[in-house]
Amino acid sequence: MRIKAKDPALIALTGEFLKVYLPSVRSGDGGTIDSYWHSIQGYAGWTLRLLAEYCMENQYLVSVSHTAIGDMLNTNELKPHLSRYWCIPKLNDAAFVANMEDVLTIYEMPYTPEIPVICMDEKPVQLLGGIRERIQARPLHTDPGTRLPQLGYCEKIDSEYVWCGTAGIFMFTEPLGGWRHVLAKAHRKRGDFAQMMLSVAEKYYPDVKKIILVADNLNTQQGILLRGV
Repeated sequence: MRIKAKDPALIALTGEFLKVYLPSVRSGDGGTIDSYWHSIQGYAGWTLRLLAEYCMENQYLVSVSHTAIGDMLNTNELKPHLSRYWCIPKLNDAAFVANMEDVLTIYEMPYTPEIPVICMDEKPVQLLGGIRERIQARPLHTDPGTRLPQLGYCEKIDSEYVWCGTAGIFMFTEPLGGWRHVLAKAHRKRGDFAQMMLSVAEKYYPDVKKIILVADNLNTQQGILLRGV
């Protein structure tokens, strides 16, 4: 459904789009919009066609197609359809601010070999097993029968698999010292963190005065757990 706009102000799409623009379209007063207008939520829901309409109505461009808008976004490496995970704190969260300030203060410290700063993080992974044997990758080659060149191909893995459980990948790294260590565990329990820290301290840092650890605030990664090691 497309309706010819009567009032140019209706095409000035802003953050008030849902409050001002859509009611006008529903009442038949005018407006130009695609049939899926009900799914649009402010700027994040704009389509390429809506962006093209907006640019022409505001005279940024005399005429432009939605495909040209897409080319502009790609040229400028803008991806409106993508999003990033970010650490968004709660409002007035004093505990979060205090912990963040401690971490930033640690990161500003000069490199001291006797007091290394070690960062630790973990990632759960799924263990998947193949049902059919993989076809190994092969480079460009000559067919022995025809003597003609044959294109190579990448490794081929069948989409069907069998689930084999889960595991945990733990990484310890000292960014300023250029060191890292990775461990794989079958599970993530409260005692695992303490045992891994003890192993890293005894094996890689036996002579340091103190280790400063930066880690997530999980119940399995609290300092009190080190008391029972």
